[in-house]
Amino acid sequence: MTSTLNVQIERIWRRRVLVLLITALAVLGAVAAVKEAGTSYTGRAALIVSSPGRAPEQDAILVVGYVDYFNNEPYQESIRARAGVPDDVAFAASMAAASPILYIDATANDPETAASAATLMAGAFRDDVNAVRFAGRASTLDELRQQLDQLRSSPQADPVAMAQLQDRITAIELDTTNELQDQQLSAGVAEESPSLMRNAVLGLFGGLILGCVAALALDAVSKRLTTADDVRGKVGVETLVEVPRGGKPRAEHRREEQFRRLANIVGLADLPRPATLVVTAPRRTEGVAQVMRAIAEHRAIQGERCLILRADLRSSERMTNVDGSPGVADFLAAVRRPGIAGYILVSAPGAVPEMPTGTEHGDPYTLFTRERFGDLLHHAHNVADVVVVEAPPITEAAEAQVMCAAADAVVLVVERGTTRVPETVEACRLLGQVESRLLGAVIIDPRCAPRSVPAPPPAESADSDDLDTVDLVEVRESASDQTAHP
Repeated sequence: MTSTLNVQIERIWRRRVLVLLITALAVLGAVAAVKEAGTSYTGRAALIVSSPGRAPEQDAILVVGYVDYFNNEPYQESIRARAGVPDDVAFAASMAAASPILYIDATANDPETAASAATLMAGAFRDDVNAVRFAGRASTLDELRQQLDQLRSSPQADPVAMAQLQDRITAIELDTTNELQDQQLSAGVAEESPSLMRNAVLGLFGGLILGCVAALALDAVSKRLTTADDVRGKVGVETLVEVPRGGKPRAEHRREEQFRRLANIVGLADLPRPATLVVTAPRRTEGVAQVMRAIAEHRAIQGERCLILRADLRSSERMTNVDGSPGVADFLAAVRRPGIAGYILVSAPGAVPEMPTGTEHGDPYTLFTRERFGDLLHHAHNVADVVVVEAPPITEAAEAQVMCAAADAVVLVVERGTTRVPETVEACRLLGQVESRLLGAVIIDPRCAPRSVPAPPPAESADSDDLDTVDLVEVRESASDQTAHP
């Protein structure tokens, strides 16, 4: 429950600008409504139903029907025209608690109009309702009076019968059953001024609620991946770590802690030794190089011999690296390959040795066959316990599948707020086609300060390639000669 709530709060917080904007608009709208509405006046008239010989609770039930009848808009417009009330006056009927008293309220811009409109509408409604009953009573009274006149004109008239007939006539005339009567046609006028503070507070809370709902709805339909919950729910992949944005010392410290956790996860992932780990992404991002280098450096700090293979031959750096050092492309293109040490850059003290992309030009796809890349890894395993490969985006470069298929595990890099769901789903599908072991995803914000050089790894054994005494000039010339004669 708490975890789910925290996820929702995080989603809202990510879109706090939207929430604040909607809230501000709601408050401004509430304030503008107060200014526009101004002061209004409500006049009230009261009617009552009082039926002889019947309990007030029974009359109250009848009043409920009268209220609903009056509030019917077409009917209300008809009696408005009959009463001659202006169109800009609003009316509403209500009952006083559970009593037989009916209120007619009229709201207008001045007190005189409100008072007169309430009186006129109450009178018109009273007369309209009573008219039907009065019409039926008048017919009955006319018939009884005719009978009484006939008895009076007869010489043998029965006085008792005449008295009884007169009593019936009197009873009907005095009967007020179901009749709407005046309680108080001028019950006063109330002044209503909307409260600026109350409306602003209501607008604030309403805007916050609406903004939060909008933020959650936008997050639900968003195709961009931002959190581990997004990756799990929309892609179905577990997140290894979330690497935040760097820059300030505290942010860089949090970033470094996440990289260390990632290196620990890789170390505990039950990979064989020597092991190959490929770092790729659904789309091109600087985060791949950052994650790749962080894994290699932190595993080296913990005593493992690590080697970085820069196998992304499609990057802008590779395309412009005409006079660079020989590397992956040159090794794969060579017919007779020398020791891999000839392709590894001399590392600065404390840095992890690295095999650059190389200087070979052409379509990278032609270089990455299963046999050639397998041979490269075989040579790399002779000098390293963990080989970390920087691969091109798997959805953009077909050779990335060859690298991932040959690796012991794959780490998928998701750039926070940039990588989209469809391309990530496609990347997972392509990994599944070659039966790669997806270790998990790393969500990263690549914005950071330049990373510091970690502590130097332990010295390598004597039987490994000597990486510190390579003459790069001779290696470059040797590699160029070999790649020129395939």
